[in-house]
Amino acid sequence: MHLYPQLRLVHSKAMLASLTGAEIHDLRERSSLEHPDAIYTAVGGARVREADLASVQDAVRSVAVECGYPEPQQRGGYQQFDVECARQLIAKVQIVPAEAAKTGVWQYLCCIVLPDVVRWRFFSPSPGTAPERFLGGVRNALGRLWWRAYVLEGADGLFRSLDLMGRLSEEELVQLFERPTLAGSRPLVRATALAFLEIVEAGFQQRQKLMRDAQKRIMRLASFISFDGLEPHELGKMIAETFALSARSITGQQRRSG
Repeated sequence: MHLYPQLRLVHSKAMLASLTGAEIHDLRERSSLEHPDAIYTAVGGARVREADLASVQDAVRSVAVECGYPEPQQRGGYQQFDVECARQLIAKVQIVPAEAAKTGVWQYLCCIVLPDVVRWRFFSPSPGTAPERFLGGVRNALGRLWWRAYVLEGADGLFRSLDLMGRLSEEELVQLFERPTLAGSRPLVRATALAFLEIVEAGFQQRQKLMRDAQKRIMRLASFISFDGLEPHELGKMIAETFALSARSITGQQRRSG
């Protein structure tokens, strides 16, 4: 595994004014593989080669071009990019989760290596791309995709045939990954996605209500159940029953209001 260059928060924030509202082609010309403020984790692996960084840059841009880059897309027009980019990132950015959890890694990739793609993916003419898309955290443009692939498909792509990223909407993925209590457990996220899709793909129409209601129930269960301590079949059964209960509750509410 590699150690990737990192950009401290203070340096990332200092760059925001020149990133969030810039022209996409200008950012591409300014992008780079190196930066004088780059830092690395002291131990734990070998520093990534510049050629490997270039490979990440080329792979992500190639996916973006296939999805309409550099022209901004309509709402919902980036789903294919998110799925394919996530798979390229998990294949190319070969780091351990502890390294991937360091916000500086993703700040470097978004602010230095691929700022043009970040701007394109979250394009807004005014006031510009939201700063958190360049900064580290759950909303970072590239970091969030790496984590989706890692959790839903595995670093080796073992669960790719399930196509969970392709079958879930952006809002549903946000529900899964931006709730710290739930997102910290890979088995729980996968079980939640599978249980949810089993119901909605069988014809249940109220997708948003179902996900939100079931998430509330799961968070209540998390207060006294260690999901990671359950066997996979036990966890899957519990989460499936929780979603079934939510579906029945929502259906009952609709009948009473009707």
